[in-house]
Amino acid sequence: MNLSKKSVALLLTGAAMATISTHASAVSSTQLGALTANGVITQTGQMAVKNWADITVGLGWMHTTKWIEFSVDANAASAGNVIINLTDASKAYTSASTANNGNTTIMKSNGNTSHPAFSLFSVGAAGFDESVAVASANYNGGVGWTQVDVSPTKKGAFLLAGGVTGFEGYANSGTTFANSAGDNVGHGSAGSSYGTTAGHDWAELNISLAAGNYLLAIGNSCFTLSNCGNEVTQRVVLDSNFNIITNETNPAGRWNNADYKLTITSVPVPGAVWLFGSALAGLVGFRRRPVA
Repeated sequence: MNLSKKSVALLLTGAAMATISTHASAVSSTQLGALTANGVITQTGQMAVKNWADITVGLGWMHTTKWIEFSVDANAASAGNVIINLTDASKAYTSASTANNGNTTIMKSNGNTSHPAFSLFSVGAAGFDESVAVASANYNGGVGWTQVDVSPTKKGAFLLAGGVTGFEGYANSGTTFANSAGDNVGHGSAGSSYGTTAGHDWAELNISLAAGNYLLAIGNSCFTLSNCGNEVTQRVVLDSNFNIITNETNPAGRWNNADYKLTITSVPVPGAVWLFGSALAGLVGFRRRPVA
């Protein structure tokens, strides 16, 4: 069967075109710059609906995870806490991608919410070196990484090789699970929260961070491979001559990418706290004058 040009045009209306590779072999990070006192850093984009926790092993995917670098300056670190919020912003849309074999896949989706999740790591003064991370033996030996640990025995060797110095915390709006590395992954570490606003899930971490460099691994959690988010309602595969190879309605287990908004905010300690601290300091420094 051959699709008409009009039919193809209708399917491709508003579609996001991309060329995909059959073998992903890179960790690519994005620099967001420095967080200053009372400052805000924001980023929007798209990410896979099951890259932070996928399949029954529940590990993250190195090459599809969004790796985000930022720093906290001395003023922001001394002013108060840092709040990291990752919110789903998915909407119904049509995507089209062309594979190496020349086939084009067109997918329409319903815009249902994904389940945002992220992990936070501290990084050394030199920053995160993705080329060294990719070249490490751990990366070449597999694509999984652990969401709540950075030790070499927990598939963290590639992160350590790239300059990561420690694990700081995480937040997860998806289901809780035990991954294949033996870690129990809950909804987050101390200071985390999650919820749904206007039909979109979000995950958040309120944490005190020292001045320095940090690496965020952001994505979506879908351990059970059901209710992952932006479900595909129609999937059409065309050959290079626009002949239909596959035309599925509501295919099981297929999702389009999820839209997201990342917000990193410097939150000052409330003035009342500073006043209370000053009052305590005054009491400590107070000394009764001796009676003559």
